[in-house]
Amino acid sequence: MLKNSPFYAGFAVDNVARAKEFYGQTLGVQVIDLGGGLLSLQAGNGYAVLVYEKETHEPAAHTIVNFRWTKSRPRWTSFGRPAWSSSR
Repeated sequence: MLKNSPFYAGFAVDNVARAKEFYGQTLGVQVIDLGGGLLSLQAGNGYAVLVYEKETHEPAAHTIVNFRWTKSRPRWTSFGRPAWSSSR
């Protein structure tokens, strides 16, 4: 039934303005403000991810957005965790 229907991924945040700043300014991702508390993160491969504000938001216990790194050795991120990459 939905075989040819487009779909999209999305996730909630507690503050859409902070999310816009983080993804747009800190990470350099193209962010489109859709209005009404909605953002669209535009990936370099053409994918988009919907970001929406939710008052009762609790941070996820897992990764929700993955970025491919161009180096194959670990680098330290500003989050204090090693960021591994794959050149595959």
